[in-house]
Order: sequence, then C-alpha cells, then structure tokens
Amino acid sequence: MSYNDSSRIGTRATETKKGRVLIMQSTAEVLGSEVIYRLYRAKQAGEYVYQIYAGYKRERVYCGVGKDRDIAEIIFTAVAKGRVTPCTLPCIVADLLPDPAEEEAAAIVAFCKAN
Repeated sequence: MSYNDSSRIGTRATETKKGRVLIMQSTAEVLGSEVIYRLYRAKQAGEYVYQIYAGYKRERVYCGVGKDRDIAEIIFTAVAKGRVTPCTLPCIVADLLPDPAEEEAAAIVAFCKAN
C-alpha cells in the first residue's frame, strides 16, 4: 500500500446544476488512483450547510459538516491531506466534527465567568 504526497487544494466558488456552490476542491493519489475531494455549500430549509464530497474510482459519498464554514474548511483540509477514501469519510467526519455537548458546556462556562 502506498500513498503519493501530491495532494493539491484549490479554492473557487461555482454553482452546480443541483444548486450547490463549490467552495474548495482537491485531489490526491491513493494506490495509483485519483481521489477527488470537494467542499460544497448548499441551502437546506433556508439555511446554508456544508458538505464534503469524496470520489474514488466508482465510490462516491457526500457528508454533511454543519453550518459553520470555518469548521467545514478545516475538516475538508484534514480530509484531503489525510487522503480519506469515500468508504471511511463518514467515520472520519464524525470524529472531526465538534461535539455539541462540549460546545454547550463551554458556552455555559464562558457565560458564568462573564457574570
């Protein structure tokens, strides 16, 4: 098993036929084949959400990464640099997403310190 260190990350914003806006794109070589990564912004229930796409040979998957663009870009960069394949993308994204309970606890602590 070998991994090639030639990943590239590019940024641009173009709308797709399905109404998604392409924010970032990257490619990496894994086991002699190219993996394509894309970060999209989509509108769901009137709010913007971000999705990461990974395509490798015939495998393709989209994973939601929340509503925060900064977090979505950080996760996208980690996924692309880590050469994550579509079959493991959902697990990796779940591990990288912030835990809502931890965010709530941090907000309560910050509120208590301010008052």
